Amino acid sequence: MLTRAQITHLRKLGDGQYRQATGLFVAEGLKTVQELLHSPIETNAVYCNEEQASHRWLAIFGNKVHIVRERDMQQISQLRTPPGILAECKIPHSQPEFIPNEEEFALVLDGISDPGNMGTIIRTAEWFGVKQIFCSNDSADPWQPKVVQSAMGSLFRIRILRTDLFSLLSQIKSRNGMIYGAVMEGKPLYEVPLKAAGSVLVIGSESHGIRPGLSEMINIPVTIPRASGSYTESLNAGVAAAILLSEFKRPKQKNA
Repeated sequence: MLTRAQITHLRKLGDGQYRQATGLFVAEGLKTVQELLHSPIETNAVYCNEEQASHRWLAIFGNKVHIVRERDMQQISQLRTPPGILAECKIPHSQPEFIPNEEEFALVLDGISDPGNMGTIIRTAEWFGVKQIFCSNDSADPWQPKVVQSAMGSLFRIRILRTDLFSLLSQIKSRNGMIYGAVMEGKPLYEVPLKAAGSVLVIGSESHGIRPGLSEMINIPVTIPRASGSYTESLNAGVAAAILLSEFKRPKQKNA
């Protein structure tokens, strides 16, 4: 049985300021909690109902596992339909001064405020082998419950930083790093030579795109060509990220 203080604490981890103050976040759902076993994320405790407690792999968490009443699970869950298992974890510490070097490729997200889009992009980035993601400070908090849920474990294995993007891109330019940007009026994606190593790709929000100032720092603006006769205004940011990353990670063909 959880105390009132424990219930209040776990519920408050849905609030960004409280997460920042405590350095903790909640990972909820069977698949998400299981993914913690394959990551460097430190888990403080796992709370589950009787049904979820039957999974043998939970034994790896040892005495951190606590079986609680269904009523308590309903109160601590951040989801409308509680899945019956929830973990309290530590937000990993990251150093924002990291700048991609000539061997690395990074994704830069400007104003991606929708948690679902953020989680989808993080999951997609891991699929294509991206290790570093930089987000503007007004992007969705990657450790909020909806992002954690939609990222489905990929968040635990990618280094993700919220930082000042103007400063970040300025430092990259000073090191002669290549900055690509996804824009509506850019060079057609399939006609641009893409170099992943030592480069960054900037993706803006669906509503506003890449903000002024940042867009001026882009070396190569690229666009995903729209089919002739299409009146679709824009692509979902997560879909656009998948298409762009697929091209950046396409194996380079050797000359015949």
